[in-house]
Amino acid sequence: EEGGVGGERMALLETWEQSYAAPQTSSVRQEELMLDSLLAQAAAGKEGAEAEAAPMFELSRINYRPPAQIRLMVVCNKIVIMALENSHLLRLDETNPSKVEEISEISKKSPGQTISHLFQDPTGRHVLISMENGENWYLHRDQLKPRAVSKLKGMVICSVAWDKRNQDPSTTSRILLGTNNGRILEAQIRGRDASHSLVYSMSDRAPVTGLHYQRFPSDVNKFVVFATTPTRIYQFIGGPSFEAVFPSNDVNPGFHELPGDLNYSVLHMYSKFSGGISQSFGWLTSPGVFYGDIIFGSQNPGDTLFQDTKLFPYPASSPDPDNQFRMPEPPIDFVITDFHFLLLYKEKFQAICRLDERVVQEVPLHSMSRKSGRMLGIMQDPNTRKVWLFAQGCIYEVDIEDESREVWRLYLDMGQFELALKYCKTEWQEDRVHTAQAKHHFERGKYQLAATFFGKANTSFEEVTLKFVRVGEMAALKTYLVHKVDSIPEKDRTQRILICTWLVQLYLSTLNDLEAGHASKEQYRLQTDEFKQFLIDYRTNLDSKTVLELISSNGRMDMILFFANVVKDYELMINQYIQLQSTVVEREGGNVLERYMEATYFYRRVVDVLSKSYQSEADGPVQSLNLVYQYSPILIEHVPCELVAAWIKFTKLNPKRLLPALTRYQPEHNRPDVEENQAIVYLEHCVKELGNREPAVHNALLALYVKQRDEEPLTKFISARDRYFDPQYALRQCLKGNKAHACVFIYGSMGLYEEAVSLALQVDIELATLNADKLEDDPALRKKLWLRIARHVVEEQRDIRKAMEFLHKCDFLKIEDILPFFPDFFKIDEFKAEICAALKEYNLHIENLKKEMEAAEVSAGLIRRDIGTLRQKYGMVGDVQECDQCRQPLTTQAFFLFPCQHVFHTDCYTREVQRHLSPVVKQQLEMLKGRLRDELRQEEIQRTKSTEKELESSLSTFAQTISNVLDRNDDAPEETHDENSTSDSIDVSTIEQLKDEIDRLLADECFLCGDIMIDSIDIPLIGEDEGDEMKSWALE
Repeated sequence: EEGGVGGERMALLETWEQSYAAPQTSSVRQEELMLDSLLAQAAAGKEGAEAEAAPMFELSRINYRPPAQIRLMVVCNKIVIMALENSHLLRLDETNPSKVEEISEISKKSPGQTISHLFQDPTGRHVLISMENGENWYLHRDQLKPRAVSKLKGMVICSVAWDKRNQDPSTTSRILLGTNNGRILEAQIRGRDASHSLVYSMSDRAPVTGLHYQRFPSDVNKFVVFATTPTRIYQFIGGPSFEAVFPSNDVNPGFHELPGDLNYSVLHMYSKFSGGISQSFGWLTSPGVFYGDIIFGSQNPGDTLFQDTKLFPYPASSPDPDNQFRMPEPPIDFVITDFHFLLLYKEKFQAICRLDERVVQEVPLHSMSRKSGRMLGIMQDPNTRKVWLFAQGCIYEVDIEDESREVWRLYLDMGQFELALKYCKTEWQEDRVHTAQAKHHFERGKYQLAATFFGKANTSFEEVTLKFVRVGEMAALKTYLVHKVDSIPEKDRTQRILICTWLVQLYLSTLNDLEAGHASKEQYRLQTDEFKQFLIDYRTNLDSKTVLELISSNGRMDMILFFANVVKDYELMINQYIQLQSTVVEREGGNVLERYMEATYFYRRVVDVLSKSYQSEADGPVQSLNLVYQYSPILIEHVPCELVAAWIKFTKLNPKRLLPALTRYQPEHNRPDVEENQAIVYLEHCVKELGNREPAVHNALLALYVKQRDEEPLTKFISARDRYFDPQYALRQCLKGNKAHACVFIYGSMGLYEEAVSLALQVDIELATLNADKLEDDPALRKKLWLRIARHVVEEQRDIRKAMEFLHKCDFLKIEDILPFFPDFFKIDEFKAEICAALKEYNLHIENLKKEMEAAEVSAGLIRRDIGTLRQKYGMVGDVQECDQCRQPLTTQAFFLFPCQHVFHTDCYTREVQRHLSPVVKQQLEMLKGRLRDELRQEEIQRTKSTEKELESSLSTFAQTISNVLDRNDDAPEETHDENSTSDSIDVSTIEQLKDEIDRLLADECFLCGDIMIDSIDIPLIGEDEGDEMKSWALE
C-alpha cells in the first residue's frame, strides 16, 4: 500500500517537473503552490487508502439473547444492568459473562407496572429503578432483591447526578434526583434508610432530563450543577451545600434555551480521564447537539463555565424517491468519545467528528433492526470507555479502531500545528505538519520560526535555502541549516560537514557585517557567543583545517584560539599565543611586577595551555608531553617560575629531556617576587620527591650547586646516602668551581684517600683527619696518612702542641714516629714526658711478650703430646663389614673409619662429600688434587731414572770386576759409591702432606653425623637432574 502511494507521489512529482521545464510565464510562487497541490493530492490518496482499509467504528453483536425484550440498559464499571419489558432485571459482570443474575422481585410486587428509568452509579454498586407509577426501587451490587424506597414513592425520577468521589460502598452519598415534574431533590440511600429534600423546582415544571454536578478543582466546597430539560440547560454555582447552590424560587436562574418539539434531551459530560474533571459537554436537543468546553475558574453564581459553544445541526437525511431531502430526524441517543459524537438513530448509526462536524462514518441499521428489533439506546462505560448499543432483542459493542487517525490533519487544517503534531503517528504526517507550519510562518514574515520548522521538514534543501536567500534573511538561513544538520543521520557525515562549514562562513559574514555596520556591543557579543556555542556543539561535524582557514582568512585571532581549544589543537593555540606575544610592547615605569605580568601575558597563557593539554590526556599524555618538551626552551627564558610550577604538576615528565631547556635558564628572568633558582627547584623536586636516579639529572643538579655561593647544599647533596651522579664529572666541576671541601669528599668517596688528605691539608686539618680515619681496614695506609698530617702540622704549621694531640688521638702513632719530623736542634723539654711515657710502655710491652712466649712454649708441648697420642689411636673393622654408603664389602679397597663407627670406601665418601662442599672448598680441593697428580708424576719419573742409574752402575761394576780378573789384580776391589743416589732420592714428604691436606678437607667429619647432614636439610631429596626419579613419584 505504501509503495503504491509512493509511486503515485513520484508520478505527480514527474508531472510537476515536466510542467516546470516547459516554457511558462508563471511566477515562482505559482510553481510552489502547484507543487504543494500535487503533494496534497498524494497525501489525500494515502489517507483515503488508510481510511478504507480499517473502519474507525464497527458494530459487533454480543452472543447473548435475553429471555424477554430489553427496555432499558446501563453499564458502569463492567457491570451491565438490563431492564426487560416484563419488569425483570438482568445483571451480569463482563469479567464473568457466563453468569447472568435474573431479578424478578419488582415484577412480583408491582405486577403489570413498567420500568420507566434505570440509573447506575459510576462504581456499579448502586442501582436506582424508577417505575411509571411513581414507585422507586434500590438494588445494591451485593444483593439479589431490590428494596422499595418508600420515601421516594410518587416520584418518577428522570435523571440522577451521582457523587463521583464516593468511596463508601454502603451508601450512595449525596446525590441529586431530577423528576418528571421539574423538581430537583437531594437524596441519600444507605441500606434500608433513605432521605431526601427538595432543593429546587423548575418554573415551567418541565421534566429534568439530565443532571450532573461537580466540585471546583480549586475549592472542594464549591459546586456546579448542570441540569437540563427538553429545551433548556441550567448552570447552578454555589456551596458548600446543595441548598446554597440553588437559588430561591423567586430568582430566575440563567440558562441556554434551544426550542424544539422533542420531549426528551440527553446530557453527557466528557473527561479525558476516568473520574476526572469534566472538560467538555454535549447536549442532544431537537435542533441539534449543543456542545462546548467547560472551563473551571473563579466563577460565581450566575456565571457560566461554558466556552466556545456550538450547535451542531443534524445532517440531512438521504433523499426520497422524488430526490427531495427530508428534514433531519433527531437521534434517539448519543455518546461523546475523544474526538467524535456517536449518534444513534432509529435506522442508522453516525459518527460525527467533533473538530469539523463532518460525518466520518455512517452505518445503516435496517437489517439489524429487522433481526433484533427497534434500536433503543447507546451508552458508554465511564470507567472502561467501552461503548454499547442495545436494541429490543440484542446488544452490540462498538469497537473503536484508531479514532485519532485523522485528527492531525484536522488540526492542521485549523492551523493548530502543535495539536496536529501531538496526534501524528508517522514521520510522513509530522513532515506534512512541519512543512505547512513553516510555510505559514514564512508567508507572514516570521522567518526564524519558518526556518526552525523547515529544518524539521523533509523539504527540498535547495528550495528552502533559495527562499531565504531571495528575501535576504541570512539569520533565518543559519537557523534552518542548524536544524537541517540535526535531522541528517550521523552516517551521512559528508553532508553534515558541508552544511556545518557553510554555517561557519555565514557566522563569520554576520560578524563582519555587524562590525561594518557599527552594531552595538551587546549584539556583537550575542552573535559571537552563538558562534562559539555552534563550534562547541558541532565540533565533530567540522573539518578543523577548513574551519581554521576560514577563520584565519577573516582575521579573527580570538576565534582561532577558541576553536583550537574546542578541538583540542593545543599546538595551534601555543603558536598563536607566541605569535601574539611578539606584538607586545613592554612599557616603562610603574610597578615591576605589573610590568612583568603584562610583558609575559601570552607566555603564561602558553603554560596554561600545556597544563590543560596534560590534564585532558591524563590516561596517556604522550602528545601533551611532547608539547612540553618542544616549547619549554622558549618558555624557560621568559616565564621560568610559571613553567617550573607546571613541570612539578606534570608527574609523567622525563626530567632528562628537559635538561636542554634548563641550560637556557637565567635567574634574572624570574618573576620579580621570586629569588629561588628555578632549575634547582625543579631538579630537587625530581631527586627528592620523585626519587629520580638518572645520572644526567643528578649531574645537572650538582653543576648548579657548584655555581652557588653557598656550599652547604652541594655538601649535603654529595654526602647523601644514595648518590647517582658521576664522581669524576662531579670532581671536575668542583675543581673548576674551587669547591675544596666538596672535592675532598669526592676523593674520599672514590677511595682516593691520599689525594683527599693532601687537598684537605690545604683547607682544614680536621677534614684531613676525618678522611684518614676512614681507612680502618688498611692500617698501613691509615698510619701513612696520619704521619703525613703530623708532618704537615710539625713542618708547615710548627705546632708542637697540636702534634702531641695527635699522639693521644691515634693509638697507632708513637712518639718515635713523629720525632724524625722535628728539627735537629729542637729542645726535647716540650715532649720529654711523652718520650718517658713511651719508654715505660715499651718496657711493659716487652714483659708481656716474654710471658706470652712462655705460655706458648707450654701450649706447644701439650699439643705435641696430643698429636703423639692421636697417632697411636686405632679402630677395629670386621672382614665382613660393609661400606655404609654402597653396602659393598669394606676391605676390598681403601676406606675411612670415623670415631662414630661409620665406615666408607674412600671413593664413596669422596663422591658423596663433594656434593656438599662449598665452591671455595671445591676449588681448593681441585688445586690440591692437581698438585698431587703432578707430584705423583714427578715421583714416577724419578723412580724410572733411579732404576736406569742402578742398572748402569751394576754393569759398570761387572765390567771392572772382569777387568781386574783379567789383570790378575789380587788386591781387593775398592768400594764404589753412587754419587747421585742421594740426589736422586724421591721426596715422599710432599706427597704425604698433600694427601693429608686432601683427607683433612674431605674426611674432617662423618657426613652422616656432622655439620654436612645438618646443612643439607633444605636440599630436595630429588635433584633437578633426577627427572626420571621425579616422574616415578608422580600421581596419575
